[in-house]
Amino acid sequence: MGDVANDRNAAFEETKQFALQSLASVAYQINTLARDLLDMLDLQTDKISSLTGQVDNIDVVVNIHKEKLARREIGALTTNKSLQKQPKIIAPATQEPVQRYKRTPIDFSVLDGIGHGVRVEVPYQSRAGLISRAASSVSGSQQYGGHYAQYERTANIGTNTSFG
Repeated sequence: MGDVANDRNAAFEETKQFALQSLASVAYQINTLARDLLDMLDLQTDKISSLTGQVDNIDVVVNIHKEKLARREIGALTTNKSLQKQPKIIAPATQEPVQRYKRTPIDFSVLDGIGHGVRVEVPYQSRAGLISRAASSVSGSQQYGGHYAQYERTANIGTNTSFG
């Protein structure tokens, strides 16, 4: 019976070795399958990324085309600006001589006749001689600027003064 027990133990050990080898082989096959599956998924991800980039590029091209069409439609609504040619300025062949500045006295009575006031003749002497100056009043009863009379005496306004 010893032989049978030894054969049984040897057969058991051999079966154990075969089972272990089979399990290792199955684990290797599963590992290979998983690695190939991951590689395939990586390739699919790369392909999807590439297609996404192409779709984005096509989207940009379509948007540019739409923008061009919109600009053409806007351009169709416009009209050309009509430019009227104006003759250029041509300098005269001979230049006019520049006149010297001539100093003339200021005539303060030019606008005295304009307005609603009453005309009152007040003599005013200037460099050119005696010029009559009309004063006006608001109500017509008193001379315009009568409340400035106190300053006229102190500043000698209204007296004969000569300029120059």
